Order: sequence, then structure tokens, then C-alpha cells
Amino acid sequence: RLDGTGGEATEQQSECEQCGDRYDSEEDGAYIDTSDMSVCSDCATYCDERQEYILTDEAVYNNYSGCYHWSDDLDF
Repeated sequence: RLDGTGGEATEQQSECEQCGDRYDSEEDGAYIDTSDMSVCSDCATYCDERQEYILTDEAVYNNYSGCYHWSDDLDF
């Protein structure tokens, strides 16, 4: 990210609240509404049904539809 007119760029990094890894907060992260946290792309999975990212640990893949679902939305 370019911080000023001097031409020096700095990295905007954040720490994943799920796994603790560092990631580029502008490109590789996602905010998870269901858990109220910011996470890296490895810990986030897009849920078509909710039209938002969910934690990968809480994602259930449906082989028939080819989509991920949030585990709390399902009746087991």
C-alpha cells in the first residue's frame, strides 16, 4: 500500500483470529459475521446460501448441490 507521496509502500497485515497466521488484510482476509471475527483466506469459506463467508471449520459441503452450508443452519 502506498502511504504517501514519497513512494514508499508498507504492508497492511493482520492476524487471523482463528488460526493466528498473518495475512495481507486488504486482499487475503474475510470478515465472518456468524463468528464476529476477521480471518485469513484459509479459515474462510464462501457460503452461497448465506451470500457471505463462514468459518471453514463450520462449513458443510453438499455433494449434490456443490455448495457449502453453515453447520448451524442445518438440522442433523
